[in-house]
Amino acid sequence: MTGTLCLACHGQVSSLDPAVRAVLAERYPADRATGYRAGDLRGAVSVTFVP
Repeated sequence: MTGTLCLACHGQVSSLDPAVRAVLAERYPADRATGYRAGDLRGAVSVTFVP
């Protein structure tokens, strides 16, 4: 689940700190991991074991 701390980098692009936006654009130009809100599910892992 996306928490408040996560939103500093993964929140709505318009609300990100300009310095954070600049670093994200430089280091992760194709990144699409923004636009989340508190409580959003960002990822999950499922493991199936077949004996």
